[in-house]
Amino acid sequence: MRKALLLFAVLAALLQAGCSKPALTKAVFARYDLTDADVGRLQLYTSDTIVLRRETVVRRRDEAASVLAIRDELKVEEVIIPAGTPGVAVRAKGDAILVSFSREEPTRALWFGLKKRTTGDRDEPQRYELMPLEVGDEESGMDEPQYTKGFLVRYGSKKYHVADGKMWRVHLLYDLDADFADDVVREKAPGWRLSEGAAGALREPEEPESTSNDAHSTQLED
Repeated sequence: MRKALLLFAVLAALLQAGCSKPALTKAVFARYDLTDADVGRLQLYTSDTIVLRRETVVRRRDEAASVLAIRDELKVEEVIIPAGTPGVAVRAKGDAILVSFSREEPTRALWFGLKKRTTGDRDEPQRYELMPLEVGDEESGMDEPQYTKGFLVRYGSKKYHVADGKMWRVHLLYDLDADFADDVVREKAPGWRLSEGAAGALREPEEPESTSNDAHSTQLED
């Protein structure tokens, strides 16, 4: 058991060390003019480890000879999402993003929402942090993400508590998809050394030559 825990800790540390990605913020959406549809083209990661926990009572019947005993046993289930776990946005609604961590089971997903500024500092980054949100089905009529009761998160078909309150600070990191990055127009400055020549007088760009339509309109005005 100790060896398994040690191996898990090493793997988590390696994932976290290799995940030096930038945080997904509101400024990133503005910089790349991202839409809800574009979010699915971003490779997302968790900044830190998330541990989900739920407790259920399992009732067992113990029959020995003519005596019937009923025992309630506490069953604990945990879901561990290590730091640096990759995920894909399967839904985006307003300032909330639903991120799935399983291609085979997309419902194994968690909601991350835009953190509101706690101070008046406009330079404070607005990151997408783990939030207790859910969206109901069509019958409920709840199309917008709403806060859950008891700060529970839905992962798959079950609801869990977050093992530690500090885990609500876990936020999304991102990496641009290669195809999306190719859409960005970049220009690299060539540089200028004095050995190549000193600066001369700056010349204003030449005016474009007038077209035949412009010349024709000038004659009409005369």
